[in-house]
Amino acid sequence: MSLTRLKSTLAAESKNDSDFPRAIDPEFFVELMASKDEDTRRHCSRVATLAWQLAVEATGSVSYASAVKRTAMVHDVGKLGIPEAILRKPGPLTEREFAVVRQHPEIGCELLRGARAGTACLHSVLCHHERWDGAGYPNRVAGPNIPTTARIIAIADAYDAMVSDRVYRAPRAHGQALEEISRCAATQFDPTLAATFCQMDFELQPESPLERTRAA
Repeated sequence: MSLTRLKSTLAAESKNDSDFPRAIDPEFFVELMASKDEDTRRHCSRVATLAWQLAVEATGSVSYASAVKRTAMVHDVGKLGIPEAILRKPGPLTEREFAVVRQHPEIGCELLRGARAGTACLHSVLCHHERWDGAGYPNRVAGPNIPTTARIIAIADAYDAMVSDRVYRAPRAHGQALEEISRCAATQFDPTLAATFCQMDFELQPESPLERTRAA
């Protein structure tokens, strides 16, 4: 999708500001997540920062980027419904355990629906693990049918997961993570957004992911 078409899609999605979660306080859900799993809260915070910058770079709209950031802060809120034994397991998940984790977009959507979040927020939380090629979950939505906000969050989410330390694997370096984002453009990720992400100046971010991976 070209940048012109992306901006056109954004304009269509943004006609009704009430679609975005202005009426809810993401911090409420952030605190809930922190009470269950601090790593998830930190991950959501980093993803929100990355998503905000990507939204600004891709669209030039700070207002839209702020809405993206609020949604990104709660993109993993569905993990509140995942058993802690799975969420904090110190090793790779079994296929059965991963099937449980894969329910978190739907759980998150329902939690936010109960908090009367807007349609755009709900759709983006539900779709943040969908793939450009239609092989994602939970509904195998593909290409431009995936909400723009969800496509932005998906890239930020994947990058942070790659550069973060895990008990069962070492973090990837910044450059390696960008290479993977680029390699998966047009299969996992929106190719235009992936290219924009890989060209971002990560030094501009507070608590820069680039600095974090250098220190790792």
